[in-house]
Amino acid sequence: DNEMRTLAAILVATAVLATHVAGQVALTGVVRPLTLPSTCQQGTHGIECNPVRLQSHTVDLADFEGQNVRMLGFDVGVECPVFEVFDVQEFPPTTLTRCGSPVPGCELRLRSGPGALSQHWLLISGSSGFLPVSPVEGTFMLGEPFVVLGPVFSGAAEGVAFDFTIPPDVSLTGIEIFAQSARRDVGPIGSLAFSNPVCFTILGPSPPCIEFDC
Repeated sequence: DNEMRTLAAILVATAVLATHVAGQVALTGVVRPLTLPSTCQQGTHGIECNPVRLQSHTVDLADFEGQNVRMLGFDVGVECPVFEVFDVQEFPPTTLTRCGSPVPGCELRLRSGPGALSQHWLLISGSSGFLPVSPVEGTFMLGEPFVVLGPVFSGAAEGVAFDFTIPPDVSLTGIEIFAQSARRDVGPIGSLAFSNPVCFTILGPSPPCIEFDC
């Protein structure tokens, strides 16, 4: 499939060049304050579902806590991945939300947006990662190996829903899942952009199933 090859080519090329390219990066994620002690002495904030650390001398990151935003910054990490953020955009080009229940036997939905005339991919892994692609595409934040689902075409405002049923197997309890989506306009064809990472742990069989609200 040509679209799968397009996405794979970007990731492979980035992996090859990542150690040689320095400069501005973009990443999308839900901003959280850093509260746990760490050996890393840099950073005041992070994002959900990824270990990257953030700091800024020009933007008050506390103003964006709990928000899913797109950030532009430079790598200033010495002992760990830390990015100096110089710009925050409140409306990311691609977003990923989760609803439903990560419980064996229940249904789960991951929705990639926004919609309009667009193509969407869903990427799923058992670990997180951090691979800046470009200030346009953003940052791939899953570990290897990962699975790619799509592309799926959207012509609706709400985007694309990827629906799953968690197998009714209690041995899955405790497994961590990390996901990210990629989106591009197709009227005309635009650039790919990676979403915020989403993660969840498969729970035990006792919580009831929750209906979709995304």
